Amino acid sequence: MLGVDLQAQVAEERWLGLDLRASLPSGSDVRPSDSRCSFPDASRRSRERVALAGRAIVRRGKRRLGVFPRDFSVGGVGFVSPCQLFPNERVELDLGLDEELELIVRRCRRLAAEAFVCGTVFATGPMSARQCREFADAVASVSRSV
Repeated sequence: MLGVDLQAQVAEERWLGLDLRASLPSGSDVRPSDSRCSFPDASRRSRERVALAGRAIVRRGKRRLGVFPRDFSVGGVGFVSPCQLFPNERVELDLGLDEELELIVRRCRRLAAEAFVCGTVFATGPMSARQCREFADAVASVSRSV
């Protein structure tokens, strides 16, 4: 799909103003090893993943959480959260783009204190290939402007 790592970035003052931010344990490997993860291989993934890096904000009700984006596909987004999120919970993800993404949590497992690896799907359903490319281009343009 894309041979680049994408960087999401919210403004520093917004990130520092959050009450709760995820922390990554040293030596943890929360990102895919390759930004061009192979299409359904030995893993159970049915959709190609593209690596994301940087910082983002998840809105959970009235609360805003600082998260580290991990990856995305046409089906959803993975990120590291500072607290546990629950299956079927709806959240909104701010990657520093014009619009927030509405997501539904599918899984969330504890990695360490203040670090939960979460997998979500888009509330509107999977993206088309064109939407996925436009999304990747939008994230790439934000990372170039930072």
